[in-house]
Amino acid sequence: MVYVGSESEDKNGTTYKDIVMFNPFVKDSQRLITAKNAKIINVGQSVELSLNEGKMYDIRDEIYHQSNFKSMKIRTAQSEEISDVGSIKEYWMDAASSDKRRKDLSTYVLVALFPLASTLFAISLGIVTYRYEKGMVYVGTFGVLFGYFTLIMLFSSKPALAIPLIFFVFLLAGVLLYKAKITRRY
Repeated sequence: MVYVGSESEDKNGTTYKDIVMFNPFVKDSQRLITAKNAKIINVGQSVELSLNEGKMYDIRDEIYHQSNFKSMKIRTAQSEEISDVGSIKEYWMDAASSDKRRKDLSTYVLVALFPLASTLFAISLGIVTYRYEKGMVYVGTFGVLFGYFTLIMLFSSKPALAIPLIFFVFLLAGVLLYKAKITRRY
């Protein structure tokens, strides 16, 4: 986790001030780093975080170790790994054999279709008389969100079933609600 207090820009780039970084996963310990300012610099094929005037705390087995520093550089190397995927079609064809890719396909397609599936819900819940239907706007809005995303999580491993079923069920429910609330009155 990283916290940045503020940032400023000059001719040398962006300077970040009052930095706090916490990493709970450092070889059976936890690490907290604070610094007064920092810069991010691209050096060759790596990214360098240059920290100035700070402290580093290593916490292991209830023992705290503090280190003070004037300057510290943290470098990350770019990965040399090259993916086997040559095209978008090949990437998504992997959904036939990979459970993760199947879930990703269902989730991404249904999230992209959510605005279409929920448009009539938005109209039906958005055109209200607040004097008579105050609480139902929020209950309806959060109910639609909760229902749609819960069904995505439950059926995401079966994209052939999940995508058309969830989309058309919510589209049909939106049409029915629209007819019941809007066309009946207006």
